[in-house]
Amino acid sequence: RAGTPRRMAAAAASAGEFDFDYVVIGGGSGGVASARRAAGHGAKVCLIEGARLGGTCVNVGCVPKKVMFNVASAVETIHDASKFYIGNIPTGKPNAADGPSVGWAAIKERRDAYVARLNGVYAKLLDGSGVTLIRGWGTLTAANTVQVKLTDSEETRTVTGKNVLIAVGGKPREGFFPGAEHSITSNGFFELEKQPKRVAVIGGGYIGVEMAGIFRALGSQVALFSRTSILKTFDEDISQRVNDAYTKMGIATQPFTDIDRLEKNADGTMTIVWKCWAPERSAFIEAGKSIPASVVDGFPACSCCAAAEPITDKDGKPGMGGSTGGFDCVLVAIGRTTMVEGLGLEAVGIDFDKRSGRIAVNEHSETNVPGHFALGDVIGKADLTPVALAAGRTLADRLFLGVGGRTVDYTNIPTVVFSHPPVATVGLTQKEAEDKFGEANVTVYTSTFANMWHGFMDMEADDKPKTFMKVVCSGDEERVVGIHMTGIAVDEMLQGFGVAVKMGCTKSDLDSVIAIHPTSSEELVTMGPWGGSKVASRGIGGLRTAAEIAAGAPLPKDVKPE
Repeated sequence: RAGTPRRMAAAAASAGEFDFDYVVIGGGSGGVASARRAAGHGAKVCLIEGARLGGTCVNVGCVPKKVMFNVASAVETIHDASKFYIGNIPTGKPNAADGPSVGWAAIKERRDAYVARLNGVYAKLLDGSGVTLIRGWGTLTAANTVQVKLTDSEETRTVTGKNVLIAVGGKPREGFFPGAEHSITSNGFFELEKQPKRVAVIGGGYIGVEMAGIFRALGSQVALFSRTSILKTFDEDISQRVNDAYTKMGIATQPFTDIDRLEKNADGTMTIVWKCWAPERSAFIEAGKSIPASVVDGFPACSCCAAAEPITDKDGKPGMGGSTGGFDCVLVAIGRTTMVEGLGLEAVGIDFDKRSGRIAVNEHSETNVPGHFALGDVIGKADLTPVALAAGRTLADRLFLGVGGRTVDYTNIPTVVFSHPPVATVGLTQKEAEDKFGEANVTVYTSTFANMWHGFMDMEADDKPKTFMKVVCSGDEERVVGIHMTGIAVDEMLQGFGVAVKMGCTKSDLDSVIAIHPTSSEELVTMGPWGGSKVASRGIGGLRTAAEIAAGAPLPKDVKPE
């Protein structure tokens, strides 16, 4: 068909002005997706990557992390089996004499083989799509020009592209305190040849929380240090409940703590010297009282707290200083940084933040230099694999399919933390909603319950792990602007509800859905007061109609507003 984008792209490539229509620097999720999509539209595409294909997600992120989460979950299931009256099950802690053994070395070998297979799959997908793969490290030397230092030789190769995409991704930020060279990052976690017995995790974001949960579920002793409350960017109720769950499973959480230094001991173990500024500590100090070992901003503290000494910061704020030792592994998870070093952005004049390395782009993934684009972790908008995939495919459609106005919507992105138990969230937190719409215009529905998995077990009610769900609504119509959950299998529940939030559903819409029983997800469509929304549902009979609402008709007698 003459005049189609495929024909136009092919004509541009054959014109000979550039080697390729599209040069992609970076073989992670976003880069591979964009390259294949562009090639599918008829563009002549080159992808440059010097490391393993698949980027962070496949090699040292989502995929191997989920493998370890599954292994840890399997151990937890074994621990629960005896409570279902299944005999001959080890009931002790992992790696204890009466507990299940964890074959760390075998797990690593199988996990590495699984990842290697995926690396090969990515290579085959690129080849099958007609993408030219150059193994090497690319540097921009001029506009539309990339010099590649080949990985299999000392030679370099220069390629030109009418369009250049930068999708180089990011890497873990290393510790910046004295002695940090003795620690590892999340990348190093996947290189551990044997399971450490006593672990310190520094960082309370989702990566640190996930790593701490995996280590603990597999039997390691774990202390989790964070500068704020853990999962601070999540809804406060989620943060609190995950902290409570981690304390119950034996993780010593220590929030509001700065790491002063890391010391290597003669026996090979490490000691963390820290300073803690938890508000409750300050209150005890100011009152001249001793600090109970159980008080750290309302959270149970690790045992080292009782031995801490009073200190003050430069502004006179009181805190406590102390140390915790005996760690054979210290993992730092304090954020991520981009991989733009040596990329040659300055040579082309591409704007980027010198401190964070994040490249500035508009809603079309365009940098300030025409014909040069960036997406994924390198722009720092939403560092999630599915976001990079969507952005990469959308950009390819716009460039080579002629869909000019298509963009990626970065709002209401569902996300999951593979903690123990997992967290699933989409939309605004309660605080974000109240800040945006005003507290009086926000209605919140919550439910806390024991999943049937634990409901059957002969345990005290307070000892049964709980699932927590929160639905945040705005305005009289009670539009759902946020859903937040933590508990068994919430990671598998959120995707469909994410669609509903994206489509602008209301609390009444949730109420109108017939529940699937018995499941945990039904709680989101039966959350009380069920059917009591300020606006009539589109699907429930027997509630007030729109006309009745306008006339001020009261709620039915059996419906009580919260």
